Amino acid sequence: MPFQEHFHRLKNARIRETFEPSGQFDSDPSLPEDLIMNAAGTFHSLFIGISEYHTSLGRVSFAADDSQWIAKVIAARTGSTPVLLVDGGVEDCRPTGRRVQMQLAGLIAQATPQDTLLVYFAGHITEAGGKPYLVMADSTLQNLHNTGLSLGKICDSLERADAGQKILILDAWRAVPGRPAASLTRSTIHELENSAGIYGITSCDEGQHALDWKEKKQGLFAWYFVEALSDEYEPKQGHEQTLNDLFEWTRDHVTSWAATKTTVQVPRQYFDGSSAPALPARGSHGPGLVECPSCGRHNPVAQTFECLLCRRKHLCASHEAHDFFGCVECEMNSSNRPAQATPTAATNPSESGTSPRKAPPQSRARPMDAADRLNKEARERLDSLDDYGAGD
Repeated sequence: MPFQEHFHRLKNARIRETFEPSGQFDSDPSLPEDLIMNAAGTFHSLFIGISEYHTSLGRVSFAADDSQWIAKVIAARTGSTPVLLVDGGVEDCRPTGRRVQMQLAGLIAQATPQDTLLVYFAGHITEAGGKPYLVMADSTLQNLHNTGLSLGKICDSLERADAGQKILILDAWRAVPGRPAASLTRSTIHELENSAGIYGITSCDEGQHALDWKEKKQGLFAWYFVEALSDEYEPKQGHEQTLNDLFEWTRDHVTSWAATKTTVQVPRQYFDGSSAPALPARGSHGPGLVECPSCGRHNPVAQTFECLLCRRKHLCASHEAHDFFGCVECEMNSSNRPAQATPTAATNPSESGTSPRKAPPQSRARPMDAADRLNKEARERLDSLDDYGAGD
């Protein structure tokens, strides 16, 4: 088999981050079917992330990325297959009002009393007629009643769901460049406080707005929530980890970081006093999360790669060079390497007093640069793989 085909087969096997037309992650075929069920039944989840809006609303930085990132981490943590609706991808996954309603109705219909149902939204939430609406990708301020999703109706639908554990996380109220910062309103708090059987989280409190961590290219709440889901938060020995534990850890870190910027952001939780939803232990559904050595993100092992030149493992797929067998940093270092100087002999007759001598012929061989070494190592590794025999 040609080397390039060997490489692309290896690359495709390593990066398992694909989507079905329905907007679902590919489930990991290495997981036995019984592991897809956690201790509380099946974990159903819907993730909605919208960054690009109509000009009347303004863009929400990092919302789509936050939703994708948390969906990946939840999938690895629970062994489940989230439904992901974000903009900027395939059209079938664009979170229009009708598409989100259909996907939510489908999950609610599947849920049983032993199951957990989670809905996460990152984007705009605004009021119309004194009622809060989740603003969808096809919404404008003029058609919000027809295309937006009423928070009250979403809470009513979740209340009627048979799922034993119901979770609603709203990561909204982001600052929009050139516009007054939106803030969490009393009407949103009222809807969540009066919803029975739903464990709710908002990324900030009344009168506040949610911050972005521009250096991380993520929302502040999303960054620390993923950290809590990963190895950064360690529950007490013998203590079953609950969503309340993760929330408190996230809240404390978000609050502290915001204080360093002389501002206030305090995430808030809402539940009726019943026990907080429990989460599967880390590692109970296959390999856990690993930290990218370049950007610090936590990802499932199967969605990372190793650079064959610098030998760094667990790099995010976003750091992989397209036309180079390694990471973007190694590709840049290779392209910036200065060209080898070509030695020449003295040819000035006035200095030597003799006719100029021709420089010795240059060898066609040149020193091995970074790209050569990487290609050589990649070929050696691929040649040693038992999975790709000559007869494939």
